[in-house]
Amino acid sequence: MAPSPTFPTLFIGDDRPSFCRPPQFHLNYQNGIVPELIMSSVSYRVIHLNSEAHTLNLARLDLWNETCTDVYINSTFDGPIFSYASMPILKGKNYDDWCAQMKVIFRFQDVTEVVQEGVQELDRNPTDAQKVAHRDLMKRDAKALFIIHQCVDADNFQKIRSADTAKKAWDTLEKSYAGDSKLKKVKL
Repeated sequence: MAPSPTFPTLFIGDDRPSFCRPPQFHLNYQNGIVPELIMSSVSYRVIHLNSEAHTLNLARLDLWNETCTDVYINSTFDGPIFSYASMPILKGKNYDDWCAQMKVIFRFQDVTEVVQEGVQELDRNPTDAQKVAHRDLMKRDAKALFIIHQCVDADNFQKIRSADTAKKAWDTLEKSYAGDSKLKKVKL
């Protein structure tokens, strides 16, 4: 196994208290071949490292393994911002196709139920099992909302930015574009 490479500190302000600094990271070789970046609780596969420009091209391992085993994800590290180029983006005129693609993604990610039905509030005195089930639904709702946020352009994001659940965001987009589908049918 190859030794882990060392890099000079790339962050400014390392003399600040730890809670003010960016998340620490270290770079390992995975299986002695593929570099892997560990940052907080998420691991990234290093696609390309440019030490002169201090840039990394990354792919999130959870997405790489779950969603994109056969698709290359080009993710650019720029602080907290990551771009996933292979996801469908709603740009207005492509709502019907985007909607069909998103439904497949929702099924694959096991979040269809929370997008369609939402998450019900807990009863007054929930059992431990109900609390666990509700927590799981809330996580799936957050996952679905994240996916929707990543799959819309800036104009559509403005329409859903205040939606705090995936169902609200999905319903808002559906209402926004429902007229387009009806208009197409009338024109035919």
